[in-house]
Amino acid sequence: MRARPRRLIHFRVDAGAKSGYGHLSRCLALAEAARQAGRRPVFFLGGGLPEAARRVRAAGFRAETIARSHPHRADLDCMRRSRGGWLVVDGYNFDASYRRALRAAGWRLVIVDDIADMGPYEAELLVNPNPGSEHFPYENAPGALVLQGARYALLSSRFRRAHRISARARRVLVSMGAADLDNLSAKALQALRESKIEGLRVELLIGAANAHGDSLWALAKEMDFPVELARDATDLPARMARADLMFSAGGVSVREAMLAGLPVDEDSEFQYMTA
Repeated sequence: MRARPRRLIHFRVDAGAKSGYGHLSRCLALAEAARQAGRRPVFFLGGGLPEAARRVRAAGFRAETIARSHPHRADLDCMRRSRGGWLVVDGYNFDASYRRALRAAGWRLVIVDDIADMGPYEAELLVNPNPGSEHFPYENAPGALVLQGARYALLSSRFRRAHRISARARRVLVSMGAADLDNLSAKALQALRESKIEGLRVELLIGAANAHGDSLWALAKEMDFPVELARDATDLPARMARADLMFSAGGVSVREAMLAGLPVDEDSEFQYMTA
């Protein structure tokens, strides 16, 4: 007796200097759950970041790259050539006209949204996983299911572990996202140097689209404490597990840290975790 083939579920997401990795991270978390439920995830990736496709393939999923994202016609041309079915759409660039074209091409849509400013959404399922989004008014297709609030956060189970909070923070993780356009990593290093923490050790993660790599390497050598640098690290759960404190860009990584057991606080310039 032949085994029943696993059903496909598709993802359309961008990852690049402007969009960062947040949309991709939460789609990968959803893809993990879909695989456990017997689905076979396939990713359509734009944004011009080759590392994104490598990350998807390293997770065991198929990845196809799109040369130019919407509103360029190459985007919809690629999606229309595909076979249809369920499609998860996550990104700020995918407006109402794009979503209507996807539905006309035969796709059934799951939209992951953040700010409720791109309606009407016209989807079978709409998810806003952010805290406080329960109060957002959504204009959606009749009969569509809308899931709002942090209870629907899309987080990888790899972050779900007990984390012991140290009485005194000495090992610090700095992770400002894939791009870090404002070079907050440098500001974090400078702040840590001024802290005068005894026995301080720092891990600095430099994202795949970070253009400040050379200057950060030079700055790290000036610190009076050891700084370990890693480019486009994929082992964030393990690094979180051994950290006492984390400086992080806001977004998905904050919720991942919360799931890992790191307390969260907020600063005017960036999110940070503190013991």
